[in-house]
Amino acid sequence: MSTKICPTHTYRSVFYGAAASVIFSILSTGWYHPDEHYQIMEYANLLLTGSSQPQNLPWEYLKEMRSCFLPSIVYIIGRSMQHIDIYNPFILATIMRVIACLLSITSILILFKAIKPRLKDRHWERYYIWVAFFFWGLIYLHARFSSENISGSIIIICVSYYIIWSRYKKINVWQAIALGVMAGLAFVVRYQMCIALLAILLYVIIIDKRYKESIIATLSALGIIGLGVIIDRLFYGHWTFTPYNYFYENIVVGHASYFGEYGILRYIYEILREGMFIFPAIILCSWIYYIWKNPKDIITWVTTSYILAHFFISHKEPRFLFPMIGFCPYFIIYTLQSLPHHILKGERFIYSARVIIVINTAAILYLFFKGDRVIDYYHTIYNICQKEKDDVYIINASDDSFAYHYHEDILYPREVSCHFYLHRGVSRIHAQDINEANKIAKNYRHTGKTVLILSNEPNLSVNLPFKKILYSPYPRWVVEYFNINDWVSRSSGTNEYIYQIKKDITYE
Repeated sequence: MSTKICPTHTYRSVFYGAAASVIFSILSTGWYHPDEHYQIMEYANLLLTGSSQPQNLPWEYLKEMRSCFLPSIVYIIGRSMQHIDIYNPFILATIMRVIACLLSITSILILFKAIKPRLKDRHWERYYIWVAFFFWGLIYLHARFSSENISGSIIIICVSYYIIWSRYKKINVWQAIALGVMAGLAFVVRYQMCIALLAILLYVIIIDKRYKESIIATLSALGIIGLGVIIDRLFYGHWTFTPYNYFYENIVVGHASYFGEYGILRYIYEILREGMFIFPAIILCSWIYYIWKNPKDIITWVTTSYILAHFFISHKEPRFLFPMIGFCPYFIIYTLQSLPHHILKGERFIYSARVIIVINTAAILYLFFKGDRVIDYYHTIYNICQKEKDDVYIINASDDSFAYHYHEDILYPREVSCHFYLHRGVSRIHAQDINEANKIAKNYRHTGKTVLILSNEPNLSVNLPFKKILYSPYPRWVVEYFNINDWVSRSSGTNEYIYQIKKDITYE
């Protein structure tokens, strides 16, 4: 292949990768972890519609230990949509995922600019782009408007710009301020990033000996943290310092241990299992090789300090390492280009690469079409509520894991439930069982209001007239003409059904 056409191929790879990522973010509904929804979208909904209330939010809100920076972004965009009368929670959630995706794309391209001189030729540049955009774990995580993804993208951009600007030996004042702003943003988005930020600061002082720049960057970072305190004041209603609250509740009080503790070997196993073993193994080997060959590199300092620190905390989850996953394509390509030529051209290597590509493609296709069927469920409820002119009462008659609703007893027994995807005029009621749901429905039915019962029973056993609402990710014509033996309900990905109780005849 002529080297003259390689730049064009690289640009095309960027375009295809960015387009695929944006499309995936639009279609990838739901979340990876509940925090993605309850710690951000429900927080914002508290001010957007008022349907979310403090008693419905997780315990972290009551203890004022979560930053409100990301919820404030959701609130500003949602409020703008309300102002021009186009507000829709599903569209708002899609916008936030696209924003997260665009930030991830930006981090990929800026990191590419930073590491480009370290890649041997344009072929490896193109391989880096393909791995960065089309590794199944990354294309999925880039679509998440979560603190892990957002903070990870910001820290990658920060490190990348430091590498780029360091080539000119002197970093000017404005560049130092910009680095500090990015560092501060990474911290207010996710407080655990203080580990990586401390590693960057030590690197700048010890290795590069940039004392003046480190002071300027630190001061600008503190300014951003101060802005975060002001935002928290607006959300919580009084002055509080959420980073300290987070540290006190999780470390001093030990509430983090409530979610489980296990050792280092179990943590490694969980990481391998969640990534289908082969992909985390490749990343781990390439990362070890990179830090062995580049012990004084800033990327080594950042990733090593952050990853090792999370191995020694009591409560561990694979998602805690997600902020560093954006560096992985670089580790992989760096390691591959260091392999002897005869290995790269060998049959075993080529065969293994093809198998990995097939598995990776299958994973992307699975995630692409999987989506989150509960979102379809809530979309149906939202459409029902829009058609009704009066208030709607929704009665949950199922177990604790039913439809974005769970029981929490860290502080005291309470129910945490989703209100972000519900219409403003909805009242959500939790029943212990179907009998209690039947009694509640009778009471509200006589008011002439719309009553919905959400149940995991395929055939509702209540002595009230009702109709079963079909919902599905499939096109309407499939549901209407090919729903033989009600296979649509059974294959929709959930065991949750919607029943609309017919209104009292005296009110019709």
